[in-house]
Amino acid sequence: MVELLGFFSLGFFGGFGHCIFMCNPFVIYVASKFAPNSPGYVRFFLPQIKYNLGRIITYGSLGLVFGSASSAGELFGNIVYFQKILAIFAGVFLIAYATFDILGLKIISKLENNIITKKISKIISLFRFNSPFLAGLVLGFLPCGLLYGALIGVTSLNNPLKSMISMVLFGVGTSASLLLVSVFGSIVLKHRMLFRIISFLIMIILGIFFIISGIRF
Repeated sequence: MVELLGFFSLGFFGGFGHCIFMCNPFVIYVASKFAPNSPGYVRFFLPQIKYNLGRIITYGSLGLVFGSASSAGELFGNIVYFQKILAIFAGVFLIAYATFDILGLKIISKLENNIITKKISKIISLFRFNSPFLAGLVLGFLPCGLLYGALIGVTSLNNPLKSMISMVLFGVGTSASLLLVSVFGSIVLKHRMLFRIISFLIMIILGIFFIISGIRF
């Protein structure tokens, strides 16, 4: 239960501190392509909900794959302590990512922006999306440091179903933050540092939790 709440909180507060700048161009893309000149919130939100539903399904699928991979690795657990290493690595990654971000050292962000994102963006540019849902399914594979941390975290859960649910909740959290930003953008941006600090604390707490879990495993 603690992990599930943690992954939702990571997505929600991390979304305000990270996703609103990384993913905002895609939110604008969906709005301009599938809800042009929409006079009301309902017509504006419907494409965004479909887009985020696609992302959530992709995140859940990735969680199931990574969770299944970790379960397969358990066959070798008595030899190399596979799950223990994964849990500790997940904790260290989350703490390092949070610390780099709060200090303004965008090491992982630069990697995803300058190297990985450019290559994947070229591939994605070949797609001609005819629905926001399909756009969400594909764009859910975009590289993201926050996503990396969540996936490494669920890999250490040793439960494919729980890993999938955790990633679904992570996706719901990020989607909720993006939808709120689309309406209350100016207010959120004014308090962005507060959300970054909360996101930092949640990632640190989750990181410590995973490290302790790995040590006690």
